[in-house]
Amino acid sequence: MLRINTIQKLTFVGLALVALPLGAGLIISVMQFGKLSDELRDNLARSTAAMETSRLIVSQTLEMERTAGQFMVLGDTELLIRYDSQRHQLQQSMTALRAYPVSHATLNALAELGRQERQLWQSLKDHTAGPADDPLSLPDLSSVIAGLPGQISAMVSSLAREMDSHINRVKHYLFYSALALIPLAALVAGFFVIRLTRPLQALGRAIGQLARGDRDTAVNIDGPQDTRELGRQLDALRCRLAEIDAQKLVFLQHVSHELKTPLTAIREGTALLQEGFAGALNGQQKEITAIIDSSSQQLQKEVSALLDFNHAINTSAPDYYIPVPLHELVDSVIQRHRAALQRHHIVLQSALEEVTVPGDERQLTSIADNLIANAIRYTPEGETLRVSLRKAPQQAVLDVIDAGPGIPPDEQARVFEPFVQGKNSGQSVISGTGLGLAIVARYTDLHGGSVSILPAAKGTHIQVTLPLCMQGSKT
Repeated sequence: MLRINTIQKLTFVGLALVALPLGAGLIISVMQFGKLSDELRDNLARSTAAMETSRLIVSQTLEMERTAGQFMVLGDTELLIRYDSQRHQLQQSMTALRAYPVSHATLNALAELGRQERQLWQSLKDHTAGPADDPLSLPDLSSVIAGLPGQISAMVSSLAREMDSHINRVKHYLFYSALALIPLAALVAGFFVIRLTRPLQALGRAIGQLARGDRDTAVNIDGPQDTRELGRQLDALRCRLAEIDAQKLVFLQHVSHELKTPLTAIREGTALLQEGFAGALNGQQKEITAIIDSSSQQLQKEVSALLDFNHAINTSAPDYYIPVPLHELVDSVIQRHRAALQRHHIVLQSALEEVTVPGDERQLTSIADNLIANAIRYTPEGETLRVSLRKAPQQAVLDVIDAGPGIPPDEQARVFEPFVQGKNSGQSVISGTGLGLAIVARYTDLHGGSVSILPAAKGTHIQVTLPLCMQGSKT
C-alpha cells in the first residue's frame, strides 16, 4: 500500500487525482464525438442511398412503361421477357427503399405501384393468349410515384433535423460535464495545494519567529514526513539558539559586573590625579588625565547599558506598579538632555499632554531616556527633534521623531535586537552601544505596551504605546 508521507508523493497523487476527472471528461468527449461522427456518416449514407434508390425506381418505372407500350404494339415476346426482368429489378429497388426510414405516404405509394404493376403484368400475359376485342388500357405507373422524389427529400430533411437535435444534445451534455468536472478538479487541486502549502507556511512562520528572536515557542510542523523532519531540525536549531542566547546573557552579566569594579577604581584614581592628590599636574598631564576620564565615562556608560539590559532580560514583570505621571517623567528626561541639545544646536519641539500610567518609574524613565538619547544621537546639528505625548483610548502614546538619516525598511525588524546597529549608525554624532532600542522594546513589553517604527517624511519616527490600566503588580 502506497503511503503518502512525502511532498513528492503527495504532489504526484495530487496531480494524478486532478488529471483523473479531466481525463474522464476528455474520454467521454472523444466517445461522444465518435458516436456522433458514426451517426452522421450512417445518416449521410442512408440519405444518399435512399435518394439514389428513389431515382432508380422512377427510371425503372419509365422503362417498364416504355417496354409495355412497345409490346402492346409489336407483340414481340422478347419485349415481354425484358419487361419481366425489369419488374424483378423494380421489386428489388422497392424492397431496398422500404428498408430506409421513409414516410407512410412513401410506403403507400410503393404499395400502390406494386399493385398496379401486378395488374399490368397480368394484362400483358393475358394479351399474349390472343388479341383482345378492345385495345388494352395501360395503367399510368409514373403518376403513382410522381411525389416520390419530394417524399425522399422530406425524409432527408427530417434526418438532418434529427441529427441537428442530437448534436445540440451532445453539446449540452459536454457543457454540463465540463461544468461538473472542472470544479471537481479545482476542488481536488485546492485540497492538495492546501495540504502542500500549509506545512510550508508553518515553516515560514517558524523561521520568522526565530528571526524575530522568539526562542520560547516550540516549532511543531504537521504534514508529510519530510516537512515534519524539517520542523524537528528547526526546533533543534531553536533550542540551540536559546542555549547560545542564555550563554551570551550569562557572559554579558559576568563581564559587566567584572568590569564595574576596576572601572570604578580607574575613575576614582583619575579624579585623585586631577585634584592634585599626587602632586600638581602640568598641561600635558592634565590633557592625558582628561582623556582617561572621558574614556572611563564612556566605558562606564557602556557597562551601565549592559547592566540595564541584563536586568531587562532577566525581569519578567515591572518591579513596582505605581501611578506614574508620564508627562512629568518625559519632561525631566528632556531636561537632562538639554545640555546635549544645546551643544549640538538641536531644536526641540515638545507637546506633552497630562497622562498617568501604571508601571515601574525606573523602567519607564529608561524607555524615554533611551528614545530621546537615540534621537539626539542621529539628529544633525541645527535640525529639529520632535517629542509628543498624548492620551488615546485605553493607552498613552509617546512619539519621538528625529531628523536623521532614517532606518532602511530591511533593518527595521532587527533594530530592537541587542547590539544591532543599522547601516546609518556611522552617521550619528554620538557613538552608541546598540542596546538602547532593545531595552526600550523589553521594558515596553513588560508593561503590556508596544513599540514600532512608523513612516516619516524625514528621519525616524518611533512610537511607544502604554496601557492606561494596570496589567498586574509586583511588590
